[in-house]
Amino acid sequence: MKKNIYLYAILMLLVMSNCNVNDQLHGDAPESKVLFANNELIQDIYMAPTVQNYTYNLLIYRSGIHSDNLVKVGISVDASILEEYNLENGTEYELMPSEYYEFDSEINISSGKEYGSVDVHIQVRRIADELVADSQYVIPFTISKADGADINDDKNDVLILFNLREPFIRQESYGTDEGASVGSMNFTRSYTVYVEFENEWEINAGYQANYNLVESYNVDNGTDYKPLPESNLVNIPSEFTLSAGVNSIDVEIELSPDNLQYFEPYLLPLQLVSYGDFPVDSSRQIIYLLFQRDFDQNDAIIIPLTDEMIETYTQESSEGPKANLVDGSTSTYWHSAWSSGVAPLPHWIQINFDQSEEIGGFNYTFRQPSGINDRPNHFDVQVSEDGSVWSTVWESKAGLPVEPVDQMQTLVFDQNYSSQYFRIRILDTFASGSWTHMSTLEVFKVSE
Repeated sequence: MKKNIYLYAILMLLVMSNCNVNDQLHGDAPESKVLFANNELIQDIYMAPTVQNYTYNLLIYRSGIHSDNLVKVGISVDASILEEYNLENGTEYELMPSEYYEFDSEINISSGKEYGSVDVHIQVRRIADELVADSQYVIPFTISKADGADINDDKNDVLILFNLREPFIRQESYGTDEGASVGSMNFTRSYTVYVEFENEWEINAGYQANYNLVESYNVDNGTDYKPLPESNLVNIPSEFTLSAGVNSIDVEIELSPDNLQYFEPYLLPLQLVSYGDFPVDSSRQIIYLLFQRDFDQNDAIIIPLTDEMIETYTQESSEGPKANLVDGSTSTYWHSAWSSGVAPLPHWIQINFDQSEEIGGFNYTFRQPSGINDRPNHFDVQVSEDGSVWSTVWESKAGLPVEPVDQMQTLVFDQNYSSQYFRIRILDTFASGSWTHMSTLEVFKVSE
């Protein structure tokens, strides 16, 4: 077995009675008998990581109303009890080797007392270091003799079962978790870290941003998420403590959306680490926080547009005039040329202001109803001071959503751009056709 393993020993006292303790003690009255008076009692007893030995107090009761004499009880270990139990219950418990524990085989129940006890000294560290980790070991005790009382033959056996387990530090959330911040507001979220045993120690743990996991996550999930920049980590608690007597703690993280592209998901792998003897459950060690910056439409200052301000790269002569882009109706649409003079992508919609304006994004809707082909799904934005020389200042990601058809789409730039002339260029469409269409377009400045 691995050295320095930690133990979580569940001592299950397995008996064949459904009576309660009082029934067991006094059900034989007035006859005095000795017995293990445990009603399928289950005790969870945690072993500290540094423990060498553990003492379990085994109780032997006597029933009846005549308790004015001294009763001397002898107990022993009987492997046949375990063999019979395994056979009847389909279990494969193993006999605990005798060299790993010791006990006094004689117990006195004094005059006037209802019970006596014996300490079973268990060599925890040796068991952890030398026995098979995933095996379950049992000490099958029996009452072999009683001077001064009879033995209750129905309740004279007890099996102490040890499950050797590591006492993990765990967290309630693990795997992929989604979070979003609206506008410029910081994002906070609490994660619960806990232990499942009675905590008597100061347990130190913490969170780390493990960027080495981003690439493997993308490979495993067929994604291409960018790592959330370290500059956006406002508070990742690198160390916290579960104090003695405390079994869980809520740990709050805080992220900033500053300078993040809107609606672009970023990946932050948070790894729970231990700074002491208590290990972290490896199956619950990582939270992949998928974080994005959402936009609050209340922060959009709409800039009015008229059809006289609009130019387009091409225009279909038989349908979809450019004025439909700014008429406020989703039942009309603009269509680029398709019947003659078809030009390849990119297509553009140009906005000519009388003077310099600031634009920080735009809303648009698709032609409704229509087939999915030719809906725009990739844009960039160009600016010009004279309407002749253009420079690209912003580009969306490719493959933007093209459904649902009746939902307004919003794209927000990384900042407000100032210019007299703007071109919103359609770089690609679904199915990459040579023409495109759009129902409505409105531009806005982002309030700061």
